[in-house]
Amino acid sequence: LMKQTLLLFLLSPFLLFSQIDSTKIKIELIEDNIHDMMENHIENMDEEVEDLEEVIDLISSIEQKININDVSPEMAFTLLKLTEYQYYQLLLYLEKYGELVSVNELYAIEGWGSEDVARILPFITVENAKNRRLKFVDWFKFTQHRLLLRYGQIVEKRSGYERNRKNAYLGDPTHLLFRYQVSNPNFSLGISAEKDSGEEFFRKSQKRGFDFYSFHFSIKKLWICKNITFGDYRLNFGQGLVLGNSFAGGKGGNVGGIRRFSVGVRPVTLLNESRFFRGFATEIGNTKVKGTIFYGHRFYDGKIVETNNRKFYSGSLTVNGYHRTEKEIQKRETLFSRNLGFNFQWNRTNCRFGMSAIYTHFNYPILLQTTPAKKYSFSGNNHFTVGIDHQIIWKKSILFGEIALSRGFHLAWIEGVIVELDPRCKFGAVFRYYDRQYAALEGISFGVNKPNQNEAGLFLTAEFLIGKRSELLLHYDIYRFPWLKFLTDFPSFGNDASIRFTTSLSRNTRMVCRYGFAKKEKNQLFDYHHGVSTMMKHKVRFSLTSAIFDFIKLKTEIDFHVTNYNKEKSLKYGAVIFQDFEAAILNTGLKVKLRFAMFETDSYEERVYCYESDLLYTFNCTPYFGRGCRFYTMLQYKYRFLEIQLRYSQTFFTDRNQIGSGLEMIDKNSKSDIKAQLYFRF
Repeated sequence: LMKQTLLLFLLSPFLLFSQIDSTKIKIELIEDNIHDMMENHIENMDEEVEDLEEVIDLISSIEQKININDVSPEMAFTLLKLTEYQYYQLLLYLEKYGELVSVNELYAIEGWGSEDVARILPFITVENAKNRRLKFVDWFKFTQHRLLLRYGQIVEKRSGYERNRKNAYLGDPTHLLFRYQVSNPNFSLGISAEKDSGEEFFRKSQKRGFDFYSFHFSIKKLWICKNITFGDYRLNFGQGLVLGNSFAGGKGGNVGGIRRFSVGVRPVTLLNESRFFRGFATEIGNTKVKGTIFYGHRFYDGKIVETNNRKFYSGSLTVNGYHRTEKEIQKRETLFSRNLGFNFQWNRTNCRFGMSAIYTHFNYPILLQTTPAKKYSFSGNNHFTVGIDHQIIWKKSILFGEIALSRGFHLAWIEGVIVELDPRCKFGAVFRYYDRQYAALEGISFGVNKPNQNEAGLFLTAEFLIGKRSELLLHYDIYRFPWLKFLTDFPSFGNDASIRFTTSLSRNTRMVCRYGFAKKEKNQLFDYHHGVSTMMKHKVRFSLTSAIFDFIKLKTEIDFHVTNYNKEKSLKYGAVIFQDFEAAILNTGLKVKLRFAMFETDSYEERVYCYESDLLYTFNCTPYFGRGCRFYTMLQYKYRFLEIQLRYSQTFFTDRNQIGSGLEMIDKNSKSDIKAQLYFRF
């Protein structure tokens, strides 16, 4: 029966080929790059991520036309998949001749061929971009309003909601969120609020209603100021060694994804509670010389302990935002940091140099960790980090990097290069060295370890276009950890590699094959003692996507993992197979998405991450482990300014009668999740 089911899944897209050309296939190629990067990111971080605004904004922007006269580096490389040389020549053309008035001008830009222009035409538009200053009477004409209301809940009762249980959840299991944004080319205002499952709502510990509020107010092009922002914002400069509040891509995506973009101040209306500043930031200058100054504060949850008549903060500097129990409420916002810093940039068409610095002061000193793996982690009241970054374009190559020093003059250095060897071949390399005592409290850059410390490595990647319909992506990463790390009680080595082949079998049918290999050293329990052994993991993925009649889409995917420890003779396996079905009912605004998946893994170590369609502005990369099946159904209805989304998912386990542990334990073999969302755009 399993073989028959597998054969049916594999053949179903082939049986329904269509000759209708659809831009959905091109969009999915871009989405897959983002999804692969996210799955690598989650596996390396050993945590699940639900909301990542930068990735979400990129995915949602696919549906909108991109103004080619004002395209950002992220859009150029991630969505349009331009080469470094093409983007450089586009900027050079705009500087020399002014803004484009027709897409036909793209054919005259050096490095742009007819195939390149034809590939991006469905995604671009030509509009006036520079120095657009709105009159007061035009503000309402160009202003967009967005209102989002979301509800979610796990249907089964978890043990944390048993009132007679010690340290039980104080609130109900619903998850509530709203977000309102209003913006135009020169102005942005946003406010959001979130209540997590288990938190109280307008009672006792949460008399103010929602547990978390976020807001921002931002004005662009005001006198000499390029941007003035009050409220919540994120900062991204250089390669993120000093200031990088946002998600950092890298492995899994295309060659251009290994480089971070210095986008500066980004006002945000958050859907989660991590990695942001709340305060003030402004950018001053022009396109050639500009500076940024900022002040912001952050709160952390943790425990205050007293040692030698002094009070210290004991806890992590990461934020999960949960305040569901009395213990979690007692730890709420016990630590407060003040952050002051600047960035200076000198820009030319083919080069850019920048300098960033940040000083942080905590109201309580951070307690020095006593475990060997945490011996070199940050401790104390004050911290500073300063760095210099560069980017140089020469012919069809780009050199980029950053060097930084933290308190105690501990070094971090990242250097990379991207070369277009041929219009059909690109190569990239990144070298990084992060001292074991280097600490960037507000930085995140390319690497395996998070935060960036105790690591040295070299990453190589190449991208090949094979004919008009196929693409080959390769990467290899070798790295070393000079000191102990989490789950590895010994200095260790590691390497990983992957190969991904993508081809279009017809105008609307696409196949993706991927093989990945990883070799790491991790702790392992032997008969009478603990030790470190080498873990080798092989990952294979095959997916087939077909669009039918331009309103029906099928996707079949198979993932297979094999894990081997060098001191064990047996292999451990993990496998997932799923079938997606998506249909848009013509002229009704109604869309239906379905998935049915079967999975089986020998342990959690063989878990398989699979991207799932979810509500707008929500990213869902679900880990499949154990033995069972999972399905979800999602309904989406659009009518003018209103979009309604409903989602129901359920996982059945056949190898257990309980799911989860502690307060999150469900005394059943199934877990169901229901979500609903209203989205107004006018």
